[in-house]
Parts: sequence; structure tokens; C-alpha cells
Amino acid sequence: MSSARVTATVSFWKAEEGWGELVLPDGKKCFGHFSVIQQSGGYRALEAGDPVELERTAVAQDEYDYVAVWIQPL
Repeated sequence: MSSARVTATVSFWKAEEGWGELVLPDGKKCFGHFSVIQQSGGYRALEAGDPVELERTAVAQDEYDYVAVWIQPL
């Protein structure tokens, strides 16, 4: 089940592996994958400190509380 869109901040992004960590306003961590970044053309990657809007699902993956199902760079 997906939740409403929220803003988050990229904690780190491993561009060479295509994934990273997003921190929600409540401090919980969310796993993000390049395949769900809404970006037209080019290599889809984020940078630490970038603000994003995302939708997430409450499926634990590794040490993450959520998995992003849609990411929009702001």
C-alpha cells in the first residue's frame, strides 16, 4: 500500500549502484532506487542533500522502514 506524497531529503546516493537513502521528516529512512526517479532523459541519479517528493510503501528492506515507489526531484 502506498502512502500520500511527502517531501524528503537524500541522505546519500550510490550512483554507481543506482540506489540511496532518503530521510523523511519524521527521521525514518526510506530506500530509493533509480528506476522510480521521475526524470526525463539522461542518467537518473540524486545527490546528498537534494530535496525530493516521494511516495513510499511500508515494506521493510534491510534497515529501511519504507521503500520509495515514486521519486520526484524538487
